[in-house]
Amino acid sequence: VVGAGLVGASVALQAQSALPPGSSVTIIADAFNAGTTSWVAAGAFRVESVEELSPDSPDRAERWCRDSLRHLSRLAFGPAGPRAGVAPLPIVQVAREPPPRRRYAYSDMAPGGCRELTPEELRLGFGIESLSVLADPRLYLPWLLDQFLAAGGRIERRRVASLEEAGAGADLVFNCAGLEAGRLAGGDPAVHPVRGQVARVRAPWLKRGFYGPDSTYAYPSAARAGDYCLTARESDAADIRTRAVRLLPGLAAAFADSDGRPGATGATSTSQPDFVGLRPARHGGIRVAAEGYAVHCYGHGGHGVALSWGTAAEAVELGLARLDGGAKL
Repeated sequence: VVGAGLVGASVALQAQSALPPGSSVTIIADAFNAGTTSWVAAGAFRVESVEELSPDSPDRAERWCRDSLRHLSRLAFGPAGPRAGVAPLPIVQVAREPPPRRRYAYSDMAPGGCRELTPEELRLGFGIESLSVLADPRLYLPWLLDQFLAAGGRIERRRVASLEEAGAGADLVFNCAGLEAGRLAGGDPAVHPVRGQVARVRAPWLKRGFYGPDSTYAYPSAARAGDYCLTARESDAADIRTRAVRLLPGLAAAFADSDGRPGATGATSTSQPDFVGLRPARHGGIRVAAEGYAVHCYGHGGHGVALSWGTAAEAVELGLARLDGGAKL
């Protein structure tokens, strides 16, 4: 398995349990845990448009969503939840106007359904409240890797030049390398980065997730497509704070506290630095496909937390079919 983010770890763990006894699985990556894009993600399960995830086959995308939500919900409401960093999370989503009705919507999948907010509860035009799950990658990703290693999995820290190199001597290779996956797939021009900058502040009174206009959410993000800069920008920090406080005025105090001076605006937090990640997106949706000896699973963009388990399940199914069909390196 090439790649050690949430997608690669999910594929490795599921392949490990699905392969015949005596099989071995190895994760190969040049970065683990804090070195991955997954580490920066906010971690809430939230899908706006299933059709955009797989335009040619929204049925597949709906299955990815449901499989992932089922897996995360089991963790959130089970004994492993605290160690895995997965917990139930009420979410409030607000918008200037109701979104267009989709063929598949999260409101159809959310545990307990969704409730439309009343005019008295809103400062913006439209809102819904639902129960979701939060998977904190700083706990969830190490937990996945710990489960994998405890079951006999192996890891190798190195960068690979090709899938042939990675899979030398193996029967099957999974390409879960994020932004590098397009290169390893022979040059997929649809793969591109969506830059996200995240500011973390101490706001213990916030018990729900909030999502608003302009891609602003409880852990605000300044997202830019095609931007490879991994350095936090002061201008983005200022924009994040402006939008976050517009959505939740109570966060003004949290930003001031994290800066160490009352009323600070525009400066990057001194006590908790901003984090930057490049979401590995793909024009045309997520790619889960078998090709020769390889199975590709990449292009998740900002849905790596939400869909990693579901897409991994399909990738492993495709891999097992390849092995049964006699595919070899």
